Amino acid sequence: MLAFGFAFWQGGLIARAASPSFDCDKTSAPDELAICADDGLASLDLQTTTEWRRLRGADKDSATRIARESLKVRKACGSDKGCVRKSQEQALANFRAAGDRGRAV
Repeated sequence: MLAFGFAFWQGGLIARAASPSFDCDKTSAPDELAICADDGLASLDLQTTTEWRRLRGADKDSATRIARESLKVRKACGSDKGCVRKSQEQALANFRAAGDRGRAV
């Protein structure tokens, strides 16, 4: 189910169909503002958070390591939405791959 809300970005009100896993009203980080301004990025953020939570339940150390690495890469993107998208897609793939390795054991 998608959450509904409003986010402020660069002085303008943006109607949101999808909300990310964090509060858009409380962020000033360029990568997070980019996510708040883009429904596709917000959806990817939710998917990534879901996979992180799933992995954390099975392998907390791997989940933490992948999350830290992924956030470092995403933050380096700044407000570049293409870069943020690629970093989120890679994080999602990394969480899923680590989870698959855990289930195969």
